[in-house]
Amino acid sequence: MLDYFSLAFLNLQSFDYLFCFSDNALNDLNVLNPKHSMSEFNMAKVSQEREKCIGCGTCVAVCPDFWVMGDDGKSTLKGGKDNGSGVFELEVDDPGCNKEAESGCPVQIIHVK
Repeated sequence: MLDYFSLAFLNLQSFDYLFCFSDNALNDLNVLNPKHSMSEFNMAKVSQEREKCIGCGTCVAVCPDFWVMGDDGKSTLKGGKDNGSGVFELEVDDPGCNKEAESGCPVQIIHVK
């Protein structure tokens, strides 16, 4: 939360950046480039190491908008794409219930970043 903040403008190679520093935590740095949409900076990535899934169904129970049980008895991240190493990834505007799916997974194969 930014109750008080200081602003500094920096122009590098024709990019204007706005830096907002919180008075309470200088490591809470928001870098905004007004030439890009805000959604580019707020995206979250949900990933699943699907081969390690034990099929408990917790993710499906707490987050059915994003998770479904597959025919093989393992959960599937709806819309997730295999990154080539068996990890399925999906970028979302708001992680929502995926945080609960991450914390509820007993084998910790769901990650939200």
